[in-house]
Amino acid sequence: MIKAFSGFTLIEVLISLTLLSFILLGFEQVELYSLHETYAAYYVHLAAAQLNSMSAFLHTINNTISIEQPMAIWNAQNKELLPNGEGSVRGVYPRYTMTIYWGHLSHACQTIQLGTAGCIQKNILIS
Repeated sequence: MIKAFSGFTLIEVLISLTLLSFILLGFEQVELYSLHETYAAYYVHLAAAQLNSMSAFLHTINNTISIEQPMAIWNAQNKELLPNGEGSVRGVYPRYTMTIYWGHLSHACQTIQLGTAGCIQKNILIS
């Protein structure tokens, strides 16, 4: 009489482990992508906060105060908060254009670029 074996064979176990490994690698890829996008959103948030900070300062000054010293302090904060962060303020009272760069982006911000490297530009009119 031939006895029938029941249960898993070694091949079935190896196939199941291989499939499980690929599924777990997929989950890991999704997690890494999510982490990358979270960092990008964090940098955009910090850059926007820095622009709002300088904008608030420009609204409090008048035509008689030089912005060179506050610009140096602002850029020191940009370097601390953002990777390779640097900002610029162009224009004369009452119209200014503020730009902030971070990451490994060249200083040509024609359009807003967001991510782990990017730039944001903001125009303000002091009234």
